[in-house]
Amino acid sequence: DPGVTVRPIGRLDGKPAFAEIFLDEVFVPDEDVIGEPGRAWRIAMSATGDERGLALRSPGRFLAAADRLAELWREAGDP
Repeated sequence: DPGVTVRPIGRLDGKPAFAEIFLDEVFVPDEDVIGEPGRAWRIAMSATGDERGLALRSPGRFLAAADRLAELWREAGDP
């Protein structure tokens, strides 16, 4: 779509896992606008605040999850 740019963000193994999405001069109908125009970043950050702060609020849980993930990766090998 015009004005939409998607740039993949690769994992350490080089495979895409997430993406940056840029919206430049994209038309949004009034009925699809959430909140006040120009405040999207604040809305997005407040909506994802819990997920983004999990590692900071509970480092023990984060480290345990990271250790388990590394263990599963070693067990599975490189597909």
